[in-house]
Amino acid sequence: MKEGDTISKTKMIKFLTGKTQTMWNREEKCFKPIALTTRYDGNEARITMLKTADPYQVIRAKSDTQEIKLIYNVKKKEVTQGTILPVDWRDK
Repeated sequence: MKEGDTISKTKMIKFLTGKTQTMWNREEKCFKPIALTTRYDGNEARITMLKTADPYQVIRAKSDTQEIKLIYNVKKKEVTQGTILPVDWRDK
């Protein structure tokens, strides 16, 4: 993978399956884990930044509706951590 590449829906779902991020739950007034596949809206994302620090790659990608950050373990060929936010999250 390199900057400018597109991550397909199928590849993104494979990356995100079994991974969670922590989000604030208003009803229970506490942080709760939520599956990244639940947060992902299914759009292709273009890689906007890629940094390598063996054995990890920090990948930032952006679709029309979401910003995605993944920490990918190159040796194990799996995502170790991920975050998905709406594109306009900074404006809120």
